[in-house]
Amino acid sequence: MGGANDQAYLQGTTLDDVFTATAGRAQMSGTIPAMGVPYLNIAADGMGGQRWDKVYAQVIIAGATGGTDTAHLYDSAGNDTFWGKLADAVLSHGILSVTNGNLITPNMYYIKASGFDLVNLFGSTGKNKKHTIDPLDYVLATSGPWIDA
Repeated sequence: MGGANDQAYLQGTTLDDVFTATAGRAQMSGTIPAMGVPYLNIAADGMGGQRWDKVYAQVIIAGATGGTDTAHLYDSAGNDTFWGKLADAVLSHGILSVTNGNLITPNMYYIKASGFDLVNLFGSTGKNKKHTIDPLDYVLATSGPWIDA
C-alpha cells in the first residue's frame, strides 16, 4: 500500500459478520465457521505506513443460511454522500453517481458494502446527502444530520 490508489477488500463469512467503517479505518469481524474462533480484519490509514483510498466489504452467502450481517458506516468531518440500492451501500467524501454509486469527483475515501442485512449510517457534521434508490433489500437506519439528495 502507500501508492496513489490503494484498495482494501474485506470479506465476511457464512455466519453473522459486522463491518464498521470510517474515513480512516475499516474493519470486518465475526467468527470463522469451520474453527469457531473470532476473526478481525482491519484496513486503516496510518497503520505501519499503510493507507487505503477505497475499501470494499462483501458478505459470503452460502445458500439461504447467510446469517445476519450488519454494516456501520460513519461519515467524515467534511461533506459526505451516501448512495444505496439493493445490496449495495456506498459512502464517500466525493460526489457519487446517482445511477450506480460510482465516484464522480476526487475523494478522501470511498466505502462500498455489499450483501448486508442491516446498514447503519451515522452522521456527525457537514452537509451530508443521502440518496437511496428503492427497493432496498436491507434495512437502512440513519442517524445524525443526513438530508435526502
